[in-house]
Amino acid sequence: MNKFLKSLSIQKTSNGFTLIELLVAILITSILITATGWGVVAITQNDKKAKAETDRRVELNRALDFISDEVRQAKPIATNASANLSTVASNFSSSGKTPVLTLQIPGVSQRVIYYIASSSSPWLGPNVISRWGPNFNSDGTYSNPTTPANWTYEPLADLIVNEGPASDPCNGWSLNPPLASIKGFYACVDPSGKIATVNLRGKLIDAYGNSLNPLEVSSKVFARPSNVSFTLGSSTAPSIGSGGTVTITQPSTAYFEVLGGSMYCTGKGEIPTTTTLKVTQGGTTTDTTVPSSTKTLNLSPAVGTKITVTGFADNSFCYGAPDRTFNSETDKNTQVWTLRNGDTPPPFAPHGTQPNIDAYLKNYLDANGKVKLAENQVIYLFELFTTTTTESTYDMQDLVVLATIVPKE
Repeated sequence: MNKFLKSLSIQKTSNGFTLIELLVAILITSILITATGWGVVAITQNDKKAKAETDRRVELNRALDFISDEVRQAKPIATNASANLSTVASNFSSSGKTPVLTLQIPGVSQRVIYYIASSSSPWLGPNVISRWGPNFNSDGTYSNPTTPANWTYEPLADLIVNEGPASDPCNGWSLNPPLASIKGFYACVDPSGKIATVNLRGKLIDAYGNSLNPLEVSSKVFARPSNVSFTLGSSTAPSIGSGGTVTITQPSTAYFEVLGGSMYCTGKGEIPTTTTLKVTQGGTTTDTTVPSSTKTLNLSPAVGTKITVTGFADNSFCYGAPDRTFNSETDKNTQVWTLRNGDTPPPFAPHGTQPNIDAYLKNYLDANGKVKLAENQVIYLFELFTTTTTESTYDMQDLVVLATIVPKE
């Protein structure tokens, strides 16, 4: 009987957790919850910082696009933005304003001026970029180009910092304003007044009100040439694929810039490409490669020089596919298409997850999706993988090159 009662007593006994074990479990749980919480907070903060940067970049780029559009109409850009304003812009009140871009626009009676000044309510500081010039109609034309007394001072972007570059960034071009006067908005203008690199440096604030490193955007803009200094097939739009050879008709500076392109090989990555210019002058043809680092090549061709663009793809990188080399003249209308002002980009769908053509032309398309270029510019589209137009890989965005020919004085 005693043995039976003892067995029952043993069966009802439960050891449970000791106090120390419970405390250790609580401590571990607390550490895990805290770490998870910090992780969530960090992810949320990074997301808000990224959103703030994206929103700010959009704002600055919108202002930069507006400025660039008007610079393209200029003939020329003043190399000294503050010089002779009492004569060329007599209605402009310069008090408290630092001119950065002074533009002579055909048909406009006084200069159009972009400047920076200290902010005032409701615009946020420390500085604001503004424009003085004729007002616009709904279609983008000027409503009062010859009545400067009625022109307005229109803010374009606020939250512009007081900071500028530590040294002159213009490499021999004219810096506007002078280095000591830069407050987040400055431009480098070439000696001929036909090209400007415009820079905006904006204050960046995250969702928590913290100031982050300033965000800078920039763009190289070409002013309107006095006349077109080259020929390229048909001179009227639409002109898709109408010619692949640039023939220089007066002393010029030729700028060739790789805007981008994508050739993706599944499992391998981006297929390497190169861009080469074939320059024929005095009966001699020279191949000059566009540097992969800067993606820009500048030339000073003489009258009569012929220039074509060649694209090369290292397709052997993609499981031994054949390498391809196509030229803007010999392969025009098939592997290379040209676009001029007013053209509509071809509607090819991109292969796989690659960007479409418009992704590389976004700065050169108007609201209707048509190409928006100066008359001295042309864009080349390359298909470097397949020669079969019905294949899905035929998407005409493997390489995108912009040519700008600026006549010399």
